[in-house]
Amino acid sequence: MTTKESWNISRYSRQILLPQFGKKSQELLAKKKILIIGAGGLGCPAALYLAGAGIGTLGIVDNDMVEISNLHRQIGHKESLSGKPKAESLRETVQNLNSSVQVHIVLQRLTQFNAIEIIAGYDIVLDCTDNVLTRYVVNDACAALSKPLVSGAAIGWDGQITVYSASVDCPCYRCIFPEPPPPKCVGSCDASGVLGPIPGVIGCLQALESIKLAANIEDAEPLIGRLLVFDGLETKFRTFQLRKRSSNCIVCGDSSEDFSIVEYDYASFIGLNESFTIPIEKRLSPLEAKAKLVLTNGLWNNDYFCVDVRPSVQYELCHIEGFHNIPLEELSSKHEEIEQQANNGKSIVVICRRVGVFVMFMIL
Repeated sequence: MTTKESWNISRYSRQILLPQFGKKSQELLAKKKILIIGAGGLGCPAALYLAGAGIGTLGIVDNDMVEISNLHRQIGHKESLSGKPKAESLRETVQNLNSSVQVHIVLQRLTQFNAIEIIAGYDIVLDCTDNVLTRYVVNDACAALSKPLVSGAAIGWDGQITVYSASVDCPCYRCIFPEPPPPKCVGSCDASGVLGPIPGVIGCLQALESIKLAANIEDAEPLIGRLLVFDGLETKFRTFQLRKRSSNCIVCGDSSEDFSIVEYDYASFIGLNESFTIPIEKRLSPLEAKAKLVLTNGLWNNDYFCVDVRPSVQYELCHIEGFHNIPLEELSSKHEEIEQQANNGKSIVVICRRVGVFVMFMIL
């Protein structure tokens, strides 16, 4: 036995002792390459446990920067690295945990134009993102390349995980969701909130499912064709059987050879068309808003009726004095009040957390 083999057995002895695992599975792990897309609440715990288990190569794709607001759930980062690219921060944490793991990072957003190239070199892919567009792009690339996709999601008190495209009959994400949810029904952690341990639970499960797939563990049953749902508020796990691969699916069905990820119009499919874009001339910068809304003597300009359409909890945390909080879901019932203000000659000013949210709501 070489010194390196002795060191490895000592390091991983607690999992090698498992009768379903053993030395053979450990050696398989060391040869595998796993790609993590998203170095956030899901990607951090997944990366750390995969590195701890002794995966050979980790890829990390993320173009975002570390912010203080990330740290309650994104445990691969730390305060001193605020402002640093998340992929670089997580790589540093992973290498401090296990220096034998090869870590490759991509400081870009994964898109339909680079997905195939990025994913092609890996054995297993983890979707640790939190937006619908990227989920479809990741899924389509994995389906085209026949790569198992360990997909996780977490928001609020809830999380879920499944494995797509891992066998002939296994469905892909499009098989289950051939149509995307309406934009107004889609939430994210930064807009809807999330308790830190929730993505931690799902990220750990993503690492577990990846290890079962990568190490070919005896008697293991990965979540292939099954969806595990976690209710953190009541601490309940439930598993649901998913329908099999759809022969009509455009990316993995019987006519999938006609599908081109590069040519596909994702923007129209998701609903990110120009009708949801606020024209430049209708937007106000902070300085322009101040000039219009606050008079030179510091008093509020009564020529404007100002509405804050964020959820009440966000309004209570921080708001501009003089703005009336009418959350999006209440706009329909309050439209007469707003219309009356307009009829009285006042201009309506709307503030929302993200550009276009108000416009999307009114159109939909």
